[in-house]
Amino acid sequence: MRFVGQSVHRVEDDRLLRGAGRYVGDINPPGVLHAVFVRSPVAHAHIVSIDVEAARRSAGVV
Repeated sequence: MRFVGQSVHRVEDDRLLRGAGRYVGDINPPGVLHAVFVRSPVAHAHIVSIDVEAARRSAGVV
């Protein structure tokens, strides 16, 4: 245990503290798709069907 009680220099700290860090949420490659999970508003309910027509008519929905 060489690091117990010692400061450990982390290379990424400076840029993260300056607000210049790069996070997974910042990466937006071409052609990326996003998903949305829709859950039942009723606990333990069984979803029988979902009407997706309004979503399909929305711009950008695949």
